[in-house]
Amino acid sequence: MTRFAVFGFVILLSGCGFTGSVVKSVAYADHGGLSPAEYDAGVADSIESELAREARGRHPQAGAETWPEYWRWRYSLWRKFSDGEKWVTYTRSRREKLGLQYI
Repeated sequence: MTRFAVFGFVILLSGCGFTGSVVKSVAYADHGGLSPAEYDAGVADSIESELAREARGRHPQAGAETWPEYWRWRYSLWRKFSDGEKWVTYTRSRREKLGLQYI
């Protein structure tokens, strides 16, 4: 099963009201053999990459027209998971350190 299929399945479960350990177990079940710590490092790297794009003045990805639109979209995805607020807080902290607008 590909990472995208697993992610899609997790989003489907979260949309159906399944939460907690079921979603968390599925989320980590098949990330190419990554541990939760490795998965977290990958998410952090992804955030850092997008923050660097923004800081360089590049256009956001994922069909977003503006960076605030992009980050609000990511925040909404993260908040579907039990540790989602951790990533919102991380992103906001990193944005502040880089001198980027609060979102």
